[in-house]
Amino acid sequence: MFSKGSAYSSIGLDIGKSSVKMLQLVKANGKFKILSLACNVFEATDVPDKDAAKKELLIKTIKKTYQTGFFKGKKVITFLPSQEVDLRQITVQSEDPKEIVKAIGFEADSYLPYKAKDAVLDYLEIGETLINGEKKKKVLLAAAQRNKIDEFLDILKGADLKCIAIDILPMAHLRIINQSDDMKKGTAVSVIDVGHEESRASVFYQGTLLLSRGIRFGSNTLTKTIIKELETDASTAEKYKSEYGIIEGEATPIDFQNDEKQYFKEKAPSLILEILKDDLEVLVFEIEKMFNYCSAELRGIKPKKMILTGGGAMVKNLSDYLKRKLEIDVELWNLSHALSNGKKETNSDGIESLSPIFATALGLALREQR
Repeated sequence: MFSKGSAYSSIGLDIGKSSVKMLQLVKANGKFKILSLACNVFEATDVPDKDAAKKELLIKTIKKTYQTGFFKGKKVITFLPSQEVDLRQITVQSEDPKEIVKAIGFEADSYLPYKAKDAVLDYLEIGETLINGEKKKKVLLAAAQRNKIDEFLDILKGADLKCIAIDILPMAHLRIINQSDDMKKGTAVSVIDVGHEESRASVFYQGTLLLSRGIRFGSNTLTKTIIKELETDASTAEKYKSEYGIIEGEATPIDFQNDEKQYFKEKAPSLILEILKDDLEVLVFEIEKMFNYCSAELRGIKPKKMILTGGGAMVKNLSDYLKRKLEIDVELWNLSHALSNGKKETNSDGIESLSPIFATALGLALREQR
């Protein structure tokens, strides 16, 4: 259930590098439905990340997004950007919460690039393991600099919102797939959240997060490459991604230089793939490396299904490309299948095509589900 006495969830707030997404749920007759959702894009390319202007831009965009929807209340659940959070899996001997806290404090001081006393630490129990015949508990340590959290909370306060929890991205993704048929059958599932500048790859098994890693690949990675190779602008590069996407085939870039219009009419899809090949290979390599680690180190577990989320996941034909390269079942996450055991239970028409964009916001909104 949601907050006591309320049928409405807190608002799931996903603040990305180039957009703000919000989603709120309502529970009726035992089923979750979308009360409201909204997304607004902002242009931050000319605004330094730590400049006051960036803060004002974020506040303005968050306010605009809230006003765009029909949200109830001001409570939000959000997450810190992946680059601001340090995640590390550790093992501890004791099941006593106090001892676990001591253990993660010691671990934090040994590997964090800043002092543990200057950080906010939390942990999540993710299973057990045997080391030299001794059973130990595995926990996921999450750490963030206190001043980064304070800055983030200050932005939300400026937007007249009340933050009741700061989550970590993989846990939001676990919630959106936890009731899927694959998870219920005991299949290991990977979620790849393709963002604007970077991606987050996570592996889940039996309702537990096994592994989560960042990948330096995002939708904007492809945009920048198209701009550079074709000497074009951002809007045209986005148009090429939308219209042609990623289709495997033969390409001869020299022909393009000889007859631009004719070449694009006939060979644009294969040309775009040729241009983006190196970027895509980085993504495939990092995913394969993570899968191999799972197979070698985590009881032979290897994902048999991959779910793509995030705005970058909507690059045309990306799911088909990854399916061929990785030889795994790959699909775009579907919002209408996530709320009620595969049945369409949303009350918002035409949002299925935007589903991957709102995946994280839904996972955040579901945090209060009990």
